[in-house]
Amino acid sequence: MRENRLGHTEPELATSFDLKDLRPVAGRMAVAAAVIGMAVLWPFATLLDTTATGTAIATALYVCATVAVVVLANRFYAYDRVGTANLITLLRLAMIMALVATLFSPPLLRDPTSAWVISSFALVALVFDGFDGFFARRQGLSSAYGARFDIEVDSAFALILSVMVFLAGKAGIWVLALGLPRYLFIGAGLVLPWLMAELPERFSRKLVCVIQVGALIGLASPLGAHPASWWVAVCVSAMVVWSFLVDIIWLARHKS
Repeated sequence: MRENRLGHTEPELATSFDLKDLRPVAGRMAVAAAVIGMAVLWPFATLLDTTATGTAIATALYVCATVAVVVLANRFYAYDRVGTANLITLLRLAMIMALVATLFSPPLLRDPTSAWVISSFALVALVFDGFDGFFARRQGLSSAYGARFDIEVDSAFALILSVMVFLAGKAGIWVLALGLPRYLFIGAGLVLPWLMAELPERFSRKLVCVIQVGALIGLASPLGAHPASWWVAVCVSAMVVWSFLVDIIWLARHKS
């Protein structure tokens, strides 16, 4: 046992993954992920009558994502309770993967009624994002694992929404600039390791992320009409690029 910076006692973490060594908290997270997935993903796909292919791919991606979540929790999550924050992030992951099913039915994205349902569903997922950090702090379960889990879900959310906006004809293919920067950043970090250094907390980074996802949801809704949608997408894309440039410049100045 050891004590973390918050003064909480943490168990020693597993250094490898084997089913017989699965920690109880990781097992509970797997069960929670399965229940949440069945309660969210398939009902949403049924409501919108998405294609069998889209639903199958969305389900497969969710399963792959949750396997990664459980494996990493087994190794890196330092507490013995799943916590409300992780349950919320699992719920958001299921909601976001459910949106993948709509990408295989472009007419749904262009139909006003379906677009309202889809954008409202996405808006709820965005609202939930404001609660995970609160519950993690309140329950004394803040962790690097939880923070990274949240970031990766946010990144996937932005990418899926940007593809959705493109398929709906609300903006050109360049709108993917709103969903790809983090993945391009990670790819660049494989070539330039100094880009993978830890960044300081920055409120503007979080604000830009919220604006980015909020704008994409607005563009995906019937309110995002062309040509205004193009200008919104351009402005928000520039904001996202600026945010990444600020981080890159900071990392370049502080690289060892």
